[in-house]
Amino acid sequence: MTNYELRLTVQPLSEELEDAVVEATDAMVTMHGSDVMLMIDADGPNAVAAAQAVIIQLEEMGVSVIRLSEDLVTRSTIADRIRVSPQAVGQWIKGERKDTTPFPKPFNGVAGGVWLWADVSIWLRQLSRGDSYEHPDGQVYDLVNGWLASRRMAKTRPHGSWWGVATLRPTMSTGKSVRPAVQVRHAPQHFHLAS
Repeated sequence: MTNYELRLTVQPLSEELEDAVVEATDAMVTMHGSDVMLMIDADGPNAVAAAQAVIIQLEEMGVSVIRLSEDLVTRSTIADRIRVSPQAVGQWIKGERKDTTPFPKPFNGVAGGVWLWADVSIWLRQLSRGDSYEHPDGQVYDLVNGWLASRRMAKTRPHGSWWGVATLRPTMSTGKSVRPAVQVRHAPQHFHLAS
């Protein structure tokens, strides 16, 4: 089993529920703007299985999980986390230092770039500077958040379908029925992502 550090965005918690979650999971509850975030450690054979297990545990306690949130970092956040100067991080990014091991590409180029901490952590481990946790990569966020969305959809759609059955409707100009390009008879009720 591997230990993963996860960040979950959840619906607001009552004081009693927050206390119960912290007691049961040792999670740290923080606010990011108006979002309630749980920073939580989870064990599993892979990051998807670990996230699914902890989400199910939280839901059984009454927590409504919105999403697995990306741990995005800026140059200054990276510098703070590993206790180096922002200038050193800037040099790594530009390839002026540690150029034998290229710095990871940004997750998004907004505001000078933001990186997934998982990518930075892997890079730092190659330099013997990483932390002891594993962190989800970009694909894990997509898989877990897709799994969460499919579960929400299954609860709100009749018979668990996502899109329902496509119907034929007459067009205004001819009055004839037009067949949609894609017909969906039914959709999967849920994903099985954990191995």
